[in-house]
Amino acid sequence: SYAGEVDGWITKISNDGSSILKSTYTGTSEFNQIYFLDLNRQGEVYVYGQTVGPFPVTSGVYHNLNSGQFLQKFDHDLTRMELSTVFGSGRGIPDISPTAFMVNDCNSIFMTGWGGFINRQFNYWDSDTKGMPITNNAYQKTTEGSDFYFIVLTENASELIYSSYMGGSVSATHVDGGTSRFDKNGIVYHAVCSGCSTTGLGPTSDFPTTANAYSRINKSQNCNNAAFKFDLSSLRARIQTNSVKLDMIGLNKVCLPDKIVFQNRSTGGEIFEWDLGDGTRVTLNDFASITHQYKTEGKYTIKLKAIDAGTCVGKDSTSTVVEVYKALGMAGNDGTMCYGGAFSLSASQGVTYLWEGIGNDLKSTNNVVTVSPVVDSKYQVTITDFQGCVIKDTVAVKVIPGIDLQFDLSREFACESPPLVKVKNRTDEREETFWDFGDGTTSDLREDSHAYQKDGMYSVRLVGKKEFCVYDKKVDVPAYTFFAPNVITPDQTLGKNDTFLLLYGGTSPDEKGMQVSLVIYNRWGNKVYESPDYKGTWAGEGLAAGIYYYEATAKEDAACKGWVQIIR
Repeated sequence: SYAGEVDGWITKISNDGSSILKSTYTGTSEFNQIYFLDLNRQGEVYVYGQTVGPFPVTSGVYHNLNSGQFLQKFDHDLTRMELSTVFGSGRGIPDISPTAFMVNDCNSIFMTGWGGFINRQFNYWDSDTKGMPITNNAYQKTTEGSDFYFIVLTENASELIYSSYMGGSVSATHVDGGTSRFDKNGIVYHAVCSGCSTTGLGPTSDFPTTANAYSRINKSQNCNNAAFKFDLSSLRARIQTNSVKLDMIGLNKVCLPDKIVFQNRSTGGEIFEWDLGDGTRVTLNDFASITHQYKTEGKYTIKLKAIDAGTCVGKDSTSTVVEVYKALGMAGNDGTMCYGGAFSLSASQGVTYLWEGIGNDLKSTNNVVTVSPVVDSKYQVTITDFQGCVIKDTVAVKVIPGIDLQFDLSREFACESPPLVKVKNRTDEREETFWDFGDGTTSDLREDSHAYQKDGMYSVRLVGKKEFCVYDKKVDVPAYTFFAPNVITPDQTLGKNDTFLLLYGGTSPDEKGMQVSLVIYNRWGNKVYESPDYKGTWAGEGLAAGIYYYEATAKEDAACKGWVQIIR
């Protein structure tokens, strides 16, 4: 029967909703209010609410006497009360407004609520969340008085499993009672008012948020919505993947040979059995993380089984998938080059490249780079492929030393035949060298001479060989026959044989870029003509017919002497 000011009322309705099968009141002579009702798998009825009266406490249950939150259990026909208890601060009035309630398949009992400044402000209960029972493993052990409160009791409410606060350090957190829900795994979902102003303080951003939350800041001028889910289950396996530096939560792609960390974020559990998907199995009796390195690419399913024989379910399992990739980037082979040459560094299968010299100043983002080291050198390339995998490789370049080729060259000038070229090799005798005279003639003598059979400009090369490298040093040598006529006829046939025309290799010395000086003497040795830069214009002007003597000197060559007859 109705017992007082406000009572709770429970009723059982037929499946078709046509009739009431059973009903009951519950409460004391004071204020009593049911917020939630839930059934266990056996159909037994649990209710959670508030009271200010001397609510009954049955034997063998967890309780905090004189507290304002009650829990009761009835049989499925509402004919018998099987347990009753109260919990809270013991101040005789409600501490919190209930927000969510659930009895799981193991008959563990989950309850949440909020309390504090807002209730006092609107003349409800002069109470707050201080003094509530808190377990050692609580997420938040302290409260400023206006926070959420979570509590979990064992089957039949015999023991306190877990309890915790959740809220900001100064703000007045709240929500309407009865507005949140648990799932059967023991996870509670809330959308609440957070960061609210309190006396003397404006809005704050002190509500707890996770690292990757959509927003961690209250941008409102007062309260703002905070959405959260909180896991209160007694046994739940959970894997969190991460990088070795623990800065990539949820990492699910790994590049060989990088390692990955599997963090045990399970709730409860005494023994943990890991299967890493590659044949590796590990059993631990703590929440230690596992750092693992896969050997081959592929898709791996990682499984974790959390075991606790003391819970109703005994064990819980979960899994996650990690993809392991082999870096595709490739660098070219090491190589050998000749001193003074060039070497092509190459890399492929990448999206980006970075070449850096080891001990030198090379830096390039091209996949192909040409280098010309003078000593043995190494180059490192960092290749990032389309999967984001990074590989570093080194290319070594060996430089075959050059040869310090040294030689002397001289010419012996012959007036009517090409000059004789003389060479002397002054290179270190340990080096392999030979001469190439430019006309198909070669010699491996240290000293040699060579006479060309045809007029021309020839490159005399001293060639050195070391391994597969060929080095050379050359000098261009003019090898031309110097020709002077013996007769000129200045007065006989106009335009033909009128002047003393010198030829050097069959053409005028001017055409070969050669400067020639000319002196003409008569039979008595008297100088009758002289030109320091003769252009082929002397025609014996003012001289009688007869024999004259010439001395023609080409620059950098010896003088040619002979006679010429003037016929008139």
